[in-house]
Amino acid sequence: MSTMGGRSGTPIPMMWVSSSTRGFVEVPVAHDRLRSIDVQVVVRPDGRRGLVSVLYLNSGELEVYHQPSLDLDYEWFENDPPFAHCDLKELVPTAFETIECTVAPDHVSAALDFTDVTGQRIELRLDLPDPKAVKPLFTPAPVHRAPRSLRFLQMNQFRLMPARQTEVEVRIGGTPVEARPFVSPTSRLTPYLQARSGGDFLQVGMNPQHSNRLLEVANGMGAVDLADGSTAVIDSRGLRSLRTEGNGAWFEAVFEPALPNPDRLLEHGNAERGRIEVLSSLGPVAQGQWSSWPLGATGVVLEFNGLTQDWSPGLTQPARTGLRYLRNYRRRGLSWNYRAGLSRDADGWRSSGAWSTA
Repeated sequence: MSTMGGRSGTPIPMMWVSSSTRGFVEVPVAHDRLRSIDVQVVVRPDGRRGLVSVLYLNSGELEVYHQPSLDLDYEWFENDPPFAHCDLKELVPTAFETIECTVAPDHVSAALDFTDVTGQRIELRLDLPDPKAVKPLFTPAPVHRAPRSLRFLQMNQFRLMPARQTEVEVRIGGTPVEARPFVSPTSRLTPYLQARSGGDFLQVGMNPQHSNRLLEVANGMGAVDLADGSTAVIDSRGLRSLRTEGNGAWFEAVFEPALPNPDRLLEHGNAERGRIEVLSSLGPVAQGQWSSWPLGATGVVLEFNGLTQDWSPGLTQPARTGLRYLRNYRRRGLSWNYRAGLSRDADGWRSSGAWSTA
């Protein structure tokens, strides 16, 4: 059992936020304005389901076109984990001529036809019939310039689609545009790959940046189900772990020792520190340190430092093995740091926190 705010129980100074994205197909293109074209399936917290097209610009910005029924806004973009490293240029409700996306174990397809903000008609068709079976994998968060959240992603249906097996057609402004193939960086020859898809996944953000958020309170010891769907484990010190799950996958942040209850920390008045490890249904995926100390009579500081992610899919396919090396190389030496100020008022504990990278 849990409550929002209040003085009793253990305030939970960490949270998992689930993404609304449920599947995607992305095609890199050779074009002077666009880097790639993406079609996504989106499910809102209230159950509304719809489709979105994301244009990745060569400038590094995004244009997001969505079915009007989804009612997406800038707050959605700011808080959805897959966009935590991205800059938004346009967010446009759009009456698509065609928009479709299917990512299934036995079929991957996408179709798109609409006019973008520059007046160019964007057309895409992709079909991969009878794809090979794949295994689940974890992929680390991209490099962030100004991070708003630290993303964790496990995909049960992730594919790099070879050109010789995938039918892809792209037109921009009525002109055919080539899908931009790339070669997986392995020690032996591999097929050219010209698209990727993901589906049936669990994608969450750890502690998205926030201000003056009232902390949920877990009452009792042991496993406690929280209002946001996650499960906290509480011991006599405070928060031992926080777990989220979905689509047969799960992530769990484990603290050793437990994060101290901020009321307890104020009472004792000493700084405390320990280790944080994020476990998953595929094994350990991140590790770092935590520290916390009192700030005045009613405040507490909480930090996660040196948090790094590992990409260890445990797979033998050459394309994925090469991708692992490439992604690890791009993220070499990258670590995430989180700092939150906790303050107590008549309603309970409130938190304001943000991320940085080093």
